[in-house]
Amino acid sequence: MEINNKLKKAIECSGDRGRNPDIFNINAGSDFHLESKPDWFCRINNPRKVTIELTSYKFVCGWAEHYYATIEADGIKICSKEIDNKNQEHTTTHGGYLGEEFEQLPNKKKDLWRGNYCIDVLHPLTQEMIEKNPRRWEGYKVGFLTNAFDTKESAIIAAKEIVEARFAKEWELKINDLA
Repeated sequence: MEINNKLKKAIECSGDRGRNPDIFNINAGSDFHLESKPDWFCRINNPRKVTIELTSYKFVCGWAEHYYATIEADGIKICSKEIDNKNQEHTTTHGGYLGEEFEQLPNKKKDLWRGNYCIDVLHPLTQEMIEKNPRRWEGYKVGFLTNAFDTKESAIIAAKEIVEARFAKEWELKINDLA
């Protein structure tokens, strides 16, 4: 039951608007196949990486001190084998418009077959946060989901909780601190 609660909280605090699967197994997106392009296939990085990126507006906006976390994870590369004019084989990676069949797919499938997955890390606004900075949070209510964290450490903790709940353990975790 606790695992389900952790996953539920992680999904609620994920700013991906339902574009991504609830849980990313290590083979997420590997089922790529288009009937209209039977020669196309997917490549997946090995190991697959999930990166927590930290940024800040510390002192950029007045005396504000905000930290933000985003999670970016390896998606798939859509490829095909091509023969050049010297009769040598090479791999071409496709992007952009992938054809009518791809465009007709449900968004959940198109989103899974992207080059990367991105999740904004959110957390509920607390009464303490509102009281500490009433001008900043004027008009907001307790429980409102925000991407602004008071400390770098709280942003990292929230991001790690999402990664632990939503990504299989085989994903390699990296933290990119730009704050």
